[in-house]
Amino acid sequence: MKCAKIYLYLAWLLACIMTLGSLYVSLVTHREPCTLCWYQRICTFPLTIFLAVALYKNFLAVLPYVALFPLGGLLISSFHIALQEIPGFRPFKVCSSSVSCAIKEAIGLGPITPPMLTFLGSFLILLFLVLSARCYRRSR
Repeated sequence: MKCAKIYLYLAWLLACIMTLGSLYVSLVTHREPCTLCWYQRICTFPLTIFLAVALYKNFLAVLPYVALFPLGGLLISSFHIALQEIPGFRPFKVCSSSVSCAIKEAIGLGPITPPMLTFLGSFLILLFLVLSARCYRRSR
C-alpha cells in the first residue's frame, strides 16, 4: 500500500507542477494559450483535485478512472506537436482563438514548447498511475 501511495503522490505532485507552470506562462508572462492548450489544461487541472482527494481519503480504487485525464492530455498534446512539427499537417482547423495552434512559441527552454511539456508530464503521470495501481493490486 505504501508503494501505491508514493506513486500516487508523485503523480499528484507532477499535476500540481504542470498546473502551476501553465498558469505561470499565461498569467505572469501574459501569453494567451491557444485552443489546443486549453484542452490540454482541461485534462491536467482536475488531476490536482482528484489525486489530492484520492490521497487524502486513501481511495486508490479511483486510479483507472483518473487515468483517462492524462491519456486525453497525451493524445491532444501529440496532435498539437504534430501540428507544430510536421509542415503542411492541417487535417482540419482547430484554432478558434487569436493565437494559432501551429505556431511554435518558445518559453525559455530552447526548442521545447508547451505541448511537449504537456506530453512529457501526461506520460509521466500516466506511468505513475499505472505503477500505483499495480502496487495497489499486489497489496490486496
